[in-house]
Amino acid sequence: MKLAFIFLFSWMFLNASSCSKKGTTPSGNSITGKWNLVLMTGGIGSVHLTADQWGHTRSYDLHADGTYIKREDGKPAKGTYSLGTETQKRTNTVIDIVTLDGSEKYTYSFAHDTLILSMYGISDPMYDWYVKE
Repeated sequence: MKLAFIFLFSWMFLNASSCSKKGTTPSGNSITGKWNLVLMTGGIGSVHLTADQWGHTRSYDLHADGTYIKREDGKPAKGTYSLGTETQKRTNTVIDIVTLDGSEKYTYSFAHDTLILSMYGISDPMYDWYVKE
């Protein structure tokens, strides 16, 4: 158990220390670009639902100038976003945050070339998985 803790801590430290700039991961992923929803997971009951199963479409086009266009079922809505970090009090872990229109906060991370968003401050959040167009 102690060895597993040391390994986990080492991995977290190396991962956190290797990020080069805000919004970009060591693999070069950037939050800017057009992202299409492909999967929703988590939440109460451990949902695992593809966008096709859900029967709706959602995408974000995040521009480098801090503006975005969100499309749900083809209907566009424009807004602004900002990137930042916050430290979780319980674990003292720094997490990446994207804030839409000054108030709607999401944590974000990357799994290879996939953007994962989840509402910030929810105890059992849904994770929305987006692929870059």
